[in-house]
Amino acid sequence: MSAVDRAVEKCRVIANYHVSPYRCYYFNPSSYSPVKLMKWAQKYTQNRMYMTLIQASKVMEMEPVPSELLMRHALRDGVSERMVSVGKMTFYLLKSSEMTTGLRRRYEEFKIKMASSLSKSLTLSRHSRKAAGNHGLSKKPE
Repeated sequence: MSAVDRAVEKCRVIANYHVSPYRCYYFNPSSYSPVKLMKWAQKYTQNRMYMTLIQASKVMEMEPVPSELLMRHALRDGVSERMVSVGKMTFYLLKSSEMTTGLRRRYEEFKIKMASSLSKSLTLSRHSRKAAGNHGLSKKPE
């Protein structure tokens, strides 16, 4: 498994929890145990942190590069002070001009794989939601 695949797998875990556990708990309080709700809330918070990191990096015109793609050369490259941790993942904020050609290639491959994996998971969740119904959260059209 390459470094890009490892980074995609770790980020996919964070990015999949985009549904608020608090809202689900509000509508179905007896369906969730405290431990299950706590773990879900933790992953949801990590998802929000990850999405905020992506939006903030766009504003700063930097790229959030997972540590797996840097091959542990952050200190040597002088970017160790721009480290951001989201859960168990570590990202470094780099400008495009600071990236080497190999790192830029790995990062582009990472972005493509993440986009395809997220689009697949969102497509699956949309289809499963339609198949499962709306769970009584909204009125059915008459």
